[in-house]
Amino acid sequence: MLYSLLTPTYNRAHTLASVYESLKQQTLQDFEWVIVDDGSTDNTQSLISSWAKEAHFPIRYFKQSNAGHHVATNKAILEAQGEFCLPLDSDDRLLPEALEMFWLYWKSIPLAQRKDYVGVTALIQTQSGQLLGQKFPQHLFDSDTTTLSYILRFGDDRKGMLRSDVLKENPYPVFEAERFISDSIIWHRIARHYKTRFINEVLCVSDYLPDGQTLNTVKHLLDNPKGSSLYYQELLNDPHPFSFKVRLGIHAYFVRYSLHAGYGWGLISRVGSKNKFHFGLGAGLGYLLYVKDRVVLGRMNRPSKSKYLDGLKSY
Repeated sequence: MLYSLLTPTYNRAHTLASVYESLKQQTLQDFEWVIVDDGSTDNTQSLISSWAKEAHFPIRYFKQSNAGHHVATNKAILEAQGEFCLPLDSDDRLLPEALEMFWLYWKSIPLAQRKDYVGVTALIQTQSGQLLGQKFPQHLFDSDTTTLSYILRFGDDRKGMLRSDVLKENPYPVFEAERFISDSIIWHRIARHYKTRFINEVLCVSDYLPDGQTLNTVKHLLDNPKGSSLYYQELLNDPHPFSFKVRLGIHAYFVRYSLHAGYGWGLISRVGSKNKFHFGLGAGLGYLLYVKDRVVLGRMNRPSKSKYLDGLKSY
């Protein structure tokens, strides 16, 4: 099997039909649809069951107790049987030629070089035709996701297929009682070892819904501080230019979320002070951000380490 299309979902029965219709229209049908239901309380299960009986492609459905988007994604990747995985959110819609074009662009990479690549990534647009993010520097652009997003300052709005073996080797970290971690932690880990072929072609349509995770990122980072601390720790210790780290405030954010996680200054300084001068520059700002968070959260009459379930959104 060529593709496994992966959809973690929570209470999105009202949007999944557009995903399903786009899959039925694919010009390349060598794929399975792997759906991991992260404890939905709507009619997701019955809906998927009805589709599985009629679809011309395999639909494999798994349901688990609510544990977060990243845990559901880990499960989907573990179950994937295709050579490539394509993460497909419950508000995404692939254009009819998407899977075929991803495959053709992958084959455009010389065979001897493919071991150095993780996959092919394309552009996304909204239902109204507005491009999300920006075009890549050229039609075929080979780079890695960290360089593209942070060094070249391109956005993260894109959709791609990735080698299943690489994804299986890079699962999301999971922390007890935390139900969110930034997707970027996986893309950064993969970017240390693999390139991606970026293409200036729109192959996916998506609209960010008001109950989705993208629009609630800051809240998720605060509610899940151990994962947030790890995310910034890895960025901090990656061999990126110091100017890049200063521009993004990585030192400060690492300290901010580490304090929310309950880590002591001794541990924070040991992990974050490969360069003591650079770390010192960000530590003060990080502490101020932490204090500000505590004040704001206090005014909201909620603990700084609130559980994500208090504000659980669909995805």
